[in-house]
Amino acid sequence: MTNIKRKIFSGFGQRLRQIRALLNLSNRAMAQELGITASAYHRNEQGLTFPCYSSLNLMQKDFDISMDGLMVDV
Repeated sequence: MTNIKRKIFSGFGQRLRQIRALLNLSNRAMAQELGITASAYHRNEQGLTFPCYSSLNLMQKDFDISMDGLMVDV
């Protein structure tokens, strides 16, 4: 993984973690809400992988989370 890609994934993972904390959900509960495995969600939060489109879409619809807010550091 390139340094730029690692930095992007890492920042995204931190924002996912913050959102999950604000929603007061465990890793497992958040994964269940998104219809993915807990290990897949954990890898997203750790910045090892990037969420699939369906997960991003669910976050936007179900939790009213702006994709701009997820993609850009605040």
